[in-house]
Formats: sequence, structure tokens, C-alpha cells
Amino acid sequence: MNKFKSIEFKFGVIQAFMDLGLLKKEISAIEKKKEKGEFDSYFKSCGKEKFHGPHPEVFDYFNKLELSTELLNKIHSINFEGGNEIYLLIAPN
Repeated sequence: MNKFKSIEFKFGVIQAFMDLGLLKKEISAIEKKKEKGEFDSYFKSCGKEKFHGPHPEVFDYFNKLELSTELLNKIHSINFEGGNEIYLLIAPN
């Protein structure tokens, strides 16, 4: 089990996997839930039409996602950018 001291760094690593076409199953599961509107009830419970901030279920999913050493060894560079796809999955504003 790999522990990350910074969740932002872990999100950067996950984005690098996404850029390499890895973690497709995990990303697809989140995207399908979004398409089916499974997160809508949470957004509505906030009392706002538009939600601002991370969705707790998605944030928690990525935070708890286990990344093997073998998988981590496939990463050669990380690009930290606020517009990365990972952030659109976590906080779709």
C-alpha cells in the first residue's frame, strides 16, 4: 500500500495514469455514475443548482485508490495543472 503525504500529488499521479491510458476501469466507473445522475442528489442537497468543490464520494474514491509499485513505476513525468481531467471528475463545476 502506498501512502501519499499530499492528496494533490496523488491526483497528479492519477492524472499521469489517465494520460497513459491506465486506470480506464476505475475512471469509467466514475464517469458512468456521473452520466446516470447518481451524484445529482448530493448536489441538490447542497441547496445550490451548481455545486462548487469536490464531490465527497469521488474525492474519497480516489483518495483510497490503491496504486501498486509496479503501476507507479510506469510514471515518468507529472504535469500539475488545475484544468486536468482528474479535477473535472472530482469537482465538476
